[in-house]
Amino acid sequence: MLIAKGKIDGWLYVKLINYLLIRCDVLTFKLPNFNHLTLSDEAKKYFPQYKLKGDFQEINNKEFFEYKENISNTLEQFEPFYLKEYIDFKYFDTIQGYDAEIKIVKIDESLDFILTAISGLYDWVYPEKPEDLCFFSKGKCFLKSIAHEKTCFIYTDDEWEKKMLRKLGLKFIDYNELYREERPSLSYTLKY
Repeated sequence: MLIAKGKIDGWLYVKLINYLLIRCDVLTFKLPNFNHLTLSDEAKKYFPQYKLKGDFQEINNKEFFEYKENISNTLEQFEPFYLKEYIDFKYFDTIQGYDAEIKIVKIDESLDFILTAISGLYDWVYPEKPEDLCFFSKGKCFLKSIAHEKTCFIYTDDEWEKKMLRKLGLKFIDYNELYREERPSLSYTLKY
């Protein structure tokens, strides 16, 4: 696993996105609904203290719908490429104390325009945009971002690929020797 160092914006961000659009076949992002948690049996295991109150959902839905309205242009641009959408309190290997709409998007070269209209990887953050872009190839996560923490993980131990990432201008710390994090995976079917 590699952890990116420094900002990923400007020309570096554009080059990285172009590489990811060739390297990967699916991207994901989430729309956080910070004040809402569906109390499924699984969620109750993680959050036994949570109990819903009568007006809790109504207040939260207004805030969430305002957020979705704010980013509606971005969402509409991705819409033709959605493979799947679902709501969960988990976003791959991260357990959150709130629900999020998770969008799975088939990668297409026309996404370049949408993705590079933003100035950097860490600009994909609430309340201006969907959050936490992740890029997958054949069901395995290649790049995972946590935008509000300005963190980016790249899952590769391939020396050629590391060399390519360095040529793009990406600086990173190589944790493959020291730390083995479980690589997030995703099940999807691509139709051509």
